[in-house]
Amino acid sequence: MKTGFKGPRDNLLKIPTLDKYFEFKETSDPTVASVFATQYEKGNYEYVKSVHYQLVQEVINSPNLGITLSPVAEWTS
Repeated sequence: MKTGFKGPRDNLLKIPTLDKYFEFKETSDPTVASVFATQYEKGNYEYVKSVHYQLVQEVINSPNLGITLSPVAEWTS
């Protein structure tokens, strides 16, 4: 499952899920685009889905940071 994200590096660091799972190296480009991707085994779908929706909620709870999410919780095989 994957959720794409894009935004200013410093603002992405304000999102707890992204700060926990990503190491955002300093760069001369102020905007970072990447994908939060998770694997899951049979029986773990609901948990993994909840982590992606937690990320969505954290971005919603931190408005005006210039962060976009797309796609959200896209299942890939």
